[in-house]
Amino acid sequence: MRTTSLLLLLGSLMAVPATQAADASDWLNRLAEADRQNSFQGTFVYERNGSFSTHETWHRVESDGAVRERLLQL
Repeated sequence: MRTTSLLLLLGSLMAVPATQAADASDWLNRLAEADRQNSFQGTFVYERNGSFSTHETWHRVESDGAVRERLLQL
């Protein structure tokens, strides 16, 4: 009984990474597709070696499918 339980546990643990990899791949594919179809803008803070800078970004998808991006350091 213990051997069967142990084998089931090990088998289920080995299946988890494959599922996670498929989920991650699917998520990245959806993200790439959204990037080609949606316009957005936002502000973010970048930190490097204790120095902070604020940036604003624009990502615009034109009617012909062309993508234009702009990054501005504030």
